[in-house]
Amino acid sequence: MLLGLSAGLELLYATLAETRAHSMTAAAITFTAPIRILRLPEVCKTTGLGRAMIYRLQAARRFPKSVKITEHAVGWIETEVQAWLAERIATRQEV
Repeated sequence: MLLGLSAGLELLYATLAETRAHSMTAAAITFTAPIRILRLPEVCKTTGLGRAMIYRLQAARRFPKSVKITEHAVGWIETEVQAWLAERIATRQEV
């Protein structure tokens, strides 16, 4: 039996509510988006930081850790870089 869009959404919301009621973590139901890896030039462009500062902040654990892509290449997970930027913005707004 095919459900209409409205009925399908109601079923989804009911399932989510039931999941929460059973004290399951949010990770139990995942909606996946593609993971995007940013290379250093794109991280520099996105953050406005230079190469040395990115590595310095990463070493101080104040910037997302890079991911080894191949033997000689690293990148950063885009959502982690975006979250770091959002934290910077939130800090600015608190002052």
